Amino acid sequence: RWIFPKAFCAISAFIMYFIGCTSIYLMVAISFERLHVISQPVNKIGRKITKSFYILVVFICMMLGLFWSVMPFGWSYYTFEGVGTSCSVEWNNKALNVISYNLAILVFVFLLPSICLLVNNLKLISLVSRMLKLITNSKTRKRISFEKNLIIVTSLLICKKLYILMNLDFYFFYCTAFFILSWLPYGFVSLYASFWSKVEPLAATLPALFAKSSLFWTSFLYIMVNNQ
Repeated sequence: RWIFPKAFCAISAFIMYFIGCTSIYLMVAISFERLHVISQPVNKIGRKITKSFYILVVFICMMLGLFWSVMPFGWSYYTFEGVGTSCSVEWNNKALNVISYNLAILVFVFLLPSICLLVNNLKLISLVSRMLKLITNSKTRKRISFEKNLIIVTSLLICKKLYILMNLDFYFFYCTAFFILSWLPYGFVSLYASFWSKVEPLAATLPALFAKSSLFWTSFLYIMVNNQ
């Protein structure tokens, strides 16, 4: 059972929900960034996106996360979930304000971001595969002129860069897959509780814990994928 004052329940739920919503939007932003980077010519990678633009994107993601995590304080409300050891937004109440908020977050915080992640990752895999096939089948050499030097860049070096990018993109693909799989049970249980019938406490707690574990997967997968 929750042993702290009830006010702390709402505070803890707000913090966790803010982190969760922000991380989802950040994943979507990263998927667009990876798609942009890998689709650029090798010699132009990293030149068009500035640091200030990255800061702006992160700020927007945080504001979106803040928006959806603040809304329950007036649109819906935070309460105990599952067996009562943690707190989240209300799912079982069938009031119009609660149902409308739940429907909104299921669409704008889970469904649409998940579609963006899947589409962008499929595009990434297809693009990387085609680029690698083109490079490995080519035996031409490209000359790049600088002010004082002439450097011969072989297809092998270009291929090496693409392999580095490919590893990053596959790492992000794994992160996306685990992220969606972690949140999918929670989304299904929440949808069922909102529009059909109340879910048993244990059945509501396990998906919530699994969803919160998504924060762990990013670091774990980085350690597993990074061979340095």
